[in-house]
Amino acid sequence: MRTRLGLIFASVLVLAILVTGSPISAQPKVLVIAIPSEPSHIDPSDSMGVQHDLNYHIYRKLYTFTPEMTPEPDLVASDRVSGDQKTWTLELKRGITFFDGTPVNAAAVKYSIDRMLEPGRKAPMAILFRPIKEARVKGEYTIELETTEPFASLKNNLAHPNAGIISPKADKELGARFGRAPVSAGPYMVEEWVSGDKITLTRFPGYQGSKPYYDKLVFRIVPAAETRLAMVERNEAQVAIRMPPTFVKVANANSDLQLIRLEGTRLFYFWFNLEKPPLNDLRVRRALNLAVDRAAIIKSVALGAASPARSVMEKLISYSCPVGELEFNPDQARKLRREGEPHRARRHQRAERGDGGDVGGADAREHGGDGERGHSGGELIDGDPAHQPALVLVGNGVHVDLRFRRGRSARVGTHRSLGEDLRADGDRRPIDRNATAAGALGGVQRAVGCHQQGVR
Repeated sequence: MRTRLGLIFASVLVLAILVTGSPISAQPKVLVIAIPSEPSHIDPSDSMGVQHDLNYHIYRKLYTFTPEMTPEPDLVASDRVSGDQKTWTLELKRGITFFDGTPVNAAAVKYSIDRMLEPGRKAPMAILFRPIKEARVKGEYTIELETTEPFASLKNNLAHPNAGIISPKADKELGARFGRAPVSAGPYMVEEWVSGDKITLTRFPGYQGSKPYYDKLVFRIVPAAETRLAMVERNEAQVAIRMPPTFVKVANANSDLQLIRLEGTRLFYFWFNLEKPPLNDLRVRRALNLAVDRAAIIKSVALGAASPARSVMEKLISYSCPVGELEFNPDQARKLRREGEPHRARRHQRAERGDGGDVGGADAREHGGDGERGHSGGELIDGDPAHQPALVLVGNGVHVDLRFRRGRSARVGTHRSLGEDLRADGDRRPIDRNATAAGALGGVQRAVGCHQQGVR
């Protein structure tokens, strides 16, 4: 999420058809999902677009996220943290195996972490394990993780879809081919990969967890959103993900299609450099916040598939804390900007009078243009840039899911973005067809009183 002008857009529109009537038990239950692109691989060391949509079904992690984005144990049976909060001792669940029959044990966890952190691998997702100084095997099912410093959100990192634990044996045997045939311990494993056409996952019979409803998941690669929509309408696919918000109106116009909105975590923003003028002045930063018409951006750019941001970390993320509300007030923004940038304000006044003479001379240098004089427009509150509003936030995103209103709904493995109405074992959960982007909060002031200490 970077100081900032931020908006989280609804980046996913999911369309799904679920066939009327009870399936014939002798036939495999198959869910076809139309996706916009094909990942080159689904190795957890990298993260590319729709890869997450497959990772959730294939990999098991030390922790996993609840629908509320709270980390909870997955492979971990119990955990404890040392008094200095830098050593995590994790006891693993016993009897869990990878697709290849090898055990999920402490050695496999250490291998997965060390593999991601190998300098030569240059893994983009190594950031998830970077707080870990060392992983030590303390017993067949006991792993000790030492962090370089107390890191309260380690569970969140370990629950990320790219923090999957892999089979050391399979990785060594497959080498570069591992990304196309990954071996973990999730509910599904790769059965077939036809480049440019489809990726088929089949249910892992040895999976220890809630039994997924579907026997197979077929991810059809369909770049054109219009084609994905047509496939769902013709029941050639039951789900279409990552549809643009322009299709919300299409969905609402079709009584057979159900619109599902899920709170998102993608935040758009601009960083401020608090060390340089004019952004070292609180009034200028407040002016920028007040000058942003969040409602207009959400309506015109996100087409309603977003909501105003409430924090630098949205409510789906642990340790999120709302930081207040700033309304759209251009008059107040101009006033604060004039107060915070008096030299620029005088320049604009001269320009309006037509006597703009030496606009580019001393005024530009005094504004900090040549780094000699800097900006003298206003004092920082309590003199500490770290205590000031450091960003502009616009909005909080919403995932928009759409599904065909027919028959049974069943959750697919542990996939979140298909909507929590897709539940295991065929349970049904109603979805509010008229759901709208949540909240009316926006802007940013300073995040005070939001620090959560220690490990939870």
